Amino acid sequence: FNRWEAGQRLMTRVLLSVYEEVKAGKKDPKVPESFVQAAKEVLTSEAKDQQLQAYMLILPGETTLSGFLKDAIDPAALHEARVHVKKTIAKSLESIFRAKYKTLSTGEKYKLTAGEVGRRAMRNLCLGYLMASEAKDASAVAATHFKEANSMTDKLSALGALVDLPAESEERQAALKAFYEDANGDALVIDKWFMLQAAASSSDTLKNVKALSKHEGFTLKNPNRVRSLYGAFGGNMHIFHGEDGKGYEFLADVIIQLDSINPQIAARLLGSFAMWKKFDEKRQAMMKAQLLRILDKKGGLSADVFEVASKYAKA
Repeated sequence: FNRWEAGQRLMTRVLLSVYEEVKAGKKDPKVPESFVQAAKEVLTSEAKDQQLQAYMLILPGETTLSGFLKDAIDPAALHEARVHVKKTIAKSLESIFRAKYKTLSTGEKYKLTAGEVGRRAMRNLCLGYLMASEAKDASAVAATHFKEANSMTDKLSALGALVDLPAESEERQAALKAFYEDANGDALVIDKWFMLQAAASSSDTLKNVKALSKHEGFTLKNPNRVRSLYGAFGGNMHIFHGEDGKGYEFLADVIIQLDSINPQIAARLLGSFAMWKKFDEKRQAMMKAQLLRILDKKGGLSADVFEVASKYAKA
């Protein structure tokens, strides 16, 4: 645990340093070679606990990183910084990630043992870094990973990598279709299907979420389905906080519509606007405008949504 905690602190320092460079307009921010070598040491070590080894190589998320920022959050720069750091590690250590992935691809039947859980975790992490390396065959490797998966962990890992591809990607489309069909109506699995797409980092995510809101498997009357799609979207920092403000407008529309169906869930979705004062003035203005629009709903609001929206708007 101490090694993991130390690693997280190091990753956070490097990511925030790169973030400041991106924010300042630097095109190719420097990632310290010592940092890449530290990642290499973790990757090549003979770990007894491969699950912990995998966790040590997962970069802190954008929401976590935003908590360390004292000045206004720039979500686009934060996302770019994290992508850049991960890509730098991935490209520098691609051959090692590839070899490790191959070694861990044993093809064994599913087993719920500590060793197998660790193997799957490390193999899935390697897949994520291979995708980040932008290797020509990375998407094909992910597609094969998905097709040959014998556990939900592996399937979700592969699908999570593939949904970040553009919507027109054949591998992405095929995997999403197969996952939905294989779910065979299982509500929890279908919730994951919606959630992964709403959390995708591709530029067409908002467009896809809007389309998913009209999907036959979606309904505002199912709280878990609403959380899976709209909750995940509201937590997708650089997409929700897009510079054009369309993410704010879309979620506000959803909250207004949902208020008369399930005010408790509608109020919970307002949490995506909670930190509006921590962003730049332009985003602050756009988020506050949507909060005021929600408060101005014709016919009035439920007590739940009114209380939360009022609290945030007056903050």
